[in-house]
Amino acid sequence: MFITKSFLPVIFKFFGITYNSYLSILFDGYIIFVILGYLLSTMEIKKKQRIIIYILGIISCIFRYSVTYYLSTKDQIINKLLFEYTQFHSVFLAIAVFVFIKNINWDKIFKKEKIKNILAKVSGCSFGIYLMHKIIIYYELSLLELNNYSIEWRIGGAILTYFICLLLVLILKKIPILRRIVP
Repeated sequence: MFITKSFLPVIFKFFGITYNSYLSILFDGYIIFVILGYLLSTMEIKKKQRIIIYILGIISCIFRYSVTYYLSTKDQIINKLLFEYTQFHSVFLAIAVFVFIKNINWDKIFKKEKIKNILAKVSGCSFGIYLMHKIIIYYELSLLELNNYSIEWRIGGAILTYFICLLLVLILKKIPILRRIVP
């Protein structure tokens, strides 16, 4: 799946070669993240393996933004060659973040029960946030008159969207009738 959906399409596109998508027909969409999430959550990853994963994640991040910057400067327009979330650089970065978060000793960091309860409450809003974030982004961009490629949006948009969605989900969970249908 990684080779046929995340790696080969990028390499072919980079060199201007037509990629026959029939190779990835069985592995379309974001299913790669579901499978990786399950595998990474159930596997014990040794320290040396984690270091390699972190290095791949950092290199992938640098690769995506430096190549995008270079090609965009050369083309005099935003080059979207590396904008897809299922591409190899995004997959490596997602794995690195997942493994990093998984291996933090949260009990050591958050010793107070009150903080743990707040985090549990916020965590319980994740699915609701996920379900509404695209709608909120649409209205934010429209109301703020921002381009989703602007530097302001890239820096602050995710944080703004998260907190607006979190607030909305918390409010919806307080309304008696809606409380039953809001995840």
